[in-house]
Formats: sequence, structure tokens, C-alpha cells
Amino acid sequence: MEEAHAALGELAAPIGGNSATLRNGISSHRIKSPLAFPVLDTFAQRAGDALPAPAADRLFLGSLDGRLVVSARLRVDPPAATATATAEAPRRKKRARDDCSERARRAVATIRARADTPELRAAVDLAEATIEALLRAVRGPAGEELFEACGLSMAVAQQTVASATAPAANLSNQRPRLIIAARLATGVPVPLLKLRRALGECFKDGMITTDASALGPAYQLPLSAAGQAVEETGQRSILLFAAVPT
Repeated sequence: MEEAHAALGELAAPIGGNSATLRNGISSHRIKSPLAFPVLDTFAQRAGDALPAPAADRLFLGSLDGRLVVSARLRVDPPAATATATAEAPRRKKRARDDCSERARRAVATIRARADTPELRAAVDLAEATIEALLRAVRGPAGEELFEACGLSMAVAQQTVASATAPAANLSNQRPRLIIAARLATGVPVPLLKLRRALGECFKDGMITTDASALGPAYQLPLSAAGQAVEETGQRSILLFAAVPT
């Protein structure tokens, strides 16, 4: 386990991993913020290859004391525990009402009404499908809801997420017109590989951050009462911004 922890630390170094802990089989590494998707993508792929299967259930993104953190569950579960968890998953899904499609439609409705070209309408379709995939497939370790808010913004020519935060966000290269924005629930680990898979083509250009103060008004997202209470203790939710390719 110590070797796996050290190996993960080496992989996290390029994304600012300079503080690491290993506790109860969880390898945690604080990373820089904001962090661009291409850099995060490289880490996710290499870390996923290095972890025991199923890697998608072992690698997480979170925040601690206002800082981004990546963590990995290194302890291998006994077969009986894995079988029990697999059997319980469908029962949890049955009880939950699936409103992901409706929420995704609402998230893009304002921009869809302004889509005046076939290219832009196709981009809105992709954004809606991506948001629905995020809402349905990306949940916390115990099936918790992760997304407090999701929306779609149309970037103006002189304002991009990169200019509002940091050049490292790399969102201004091709001046994307549409940006998916999401606020993730504070204190719930995000399965990184599932997030990467759900974002699909939209994981090529974007960023994550915990610093809402650096964002322009066009990229502010609502914070729930529960989220506000947690943030008052010094914690920070993760903000995600993804460019929709056209």
C-alpha cells in the first residue's frame, strides 16, 4: 500500500500534488486550483491504469479546507463485500426518481431559445446530453446527489472562463461559444473517472476550481442552504466549467 501511495504521489506531482497523506487505506493528495482539464485528464488516465480494478470506484476528486484534493481507495475489498455492494446498487437506483432528462432540458432552455444556427443548435444538443450524463452517472460513493447546480452559458467574444480566472484554464484558445457550468456538493467525493467519461468530448477543454471569487458574474452559480452552511466552516465546493465543442 505504501508503494501505491508513493506512485500516486508521483503522478499527482505535475498537478501540484505537494501534500500527501495515507490513512485507513486512502491515499490523498492536495492539488492546485484552478486546474485545466487536459492536465487532469492525463492524471486520471495514468492513475486509473495504476489502481486495482474497478478503478472507477477508487479514484476521487474533492475539496478540503478550500483546496482541491485527489484521493484513491487503495484497500482491496473482499469479494463478499463487493458482491453485496453490487446487489444493493440496483435497489438504490429504483427508489430514486430519475429526473435527469428534465433537469438537463431546463439547464439549456435559455440558450436553446437563442440558438439561431444549425451549428449552435447541435452544440446545445451535445450540452444537454452531457449534462444529463453527468446527473445520471456521476454520484457519490453511496449514491449521493453531487450536482447542486448545472447551467449552460454563451460566452461573449471578449469574455471567457480563462480570462475570468487564469490562463491555465485554457478555455480561450478557440473561443468556445457554449460553456457548461456546474457546482458540486461540498464534502462529497466525486468519482473522477466517471466524471471524465460522462463529460466525453467536453472534457477536452475546461477547468475545475474552488475559488468562486475569481469568476465573473456570468459564471456565478447558486449555492444551496446546506452548501452555504458547509462553506461557512471554511470548506469550498468544486466549480466545473466545460467548453462544448462545435
